[in-house]
Amino acid sequence: MDLLFEELKLHNPGVLKTRIPISVFLDLQKDLSETIETNRIPANTGLAGNIETELLYSPCESFKLCLTAMYEEYTRRFDYHYGKPYTLEDKAWVNLQKKYEFNPVHWHYGTVSWVAYVSIPYDLQEELNQPHVVNSIFQCASMFQFVYNKFDGGISTRNIEIDKTWEGVVMMFPAYLKHQVYPFSTSDGTRVSIAGNIRVDGVPDMLDYTFLACVGLSCVFAQTITFNTNGTGRTGSVQQYVVTGCITEITVDAYGAQGGNSNGGLGARTQ
Repeated sequence: MDLLFEELKLHNPGVLKTRIPISVFLDLQKDLSETIETNRIPANTGLAGNIETELLYSPCESFKLCLTAMYEEYTRRFDYHYGKPYTLEDKAWVNLQKKYEFNPVHWHYGTVSWVAYVSIPYDLQEELNQPHVVNSIFQCASMFQFVYNKFDGGISTRNIEIDKTWEGVVMMFPAYLKHQVYPFSTSDGTRVSIAGNIRVDGVPDMLDYTFLACVGLSCVFAQTITFNTNGTGRTGSVQQYVVTGCITEITVDAYGAQGGNSNGGLGARTQ
């Protein structure tokens, strides 16, 4: 039977990687070294990493141009906010990751995020040959891992095997895409990476998209009460809403009942 098949791809932004030009990478290494030595501003309190040394960093101009070119290719290739005004955030951060330190599952604010690798101190195969790793069916020591939902609602992962060949490589992905970094254990050196975000004008942060999931807003029907209006009994129900402490503002829009007699009218409204 001779059949012609056509694949219909569902739109979804992906992950893009590129190698930083040598001249730009040398600029980046020099600029980053100066920051680490003379301008050490801790960034830990705003980050998820279980890493002792994380510093604020403002990328050099040549690397910003590289990120800008990459972002424009990203939006074009994946048709993701293509052509919209955007801002490459000046404040990035550098992770100086030591043995046994790690980054738990997290996502970023902004619209698109990037991570660049400056120095990888370990050999990936040595990491995977460690006694506590070699016989595992999920070998992930030292790896970067994306965590995402499949079409059926299940959880899937994609390991990115970060080794020495990734020095000078930058990766770009949607800010809401959850990811984590597993610890390494075979080197006393420092794994150096830089990360940052790009914001598209008018696009809400991840926090706005995940309001219900983050807040855990729940509605519990409480007791039925009786109240009087002009001496006539009426019954109604009370709803109790429980909101977690991370919310700073909530709006309640309440309407009164519509009158049912000759003198009735629309009920009062309060907000």
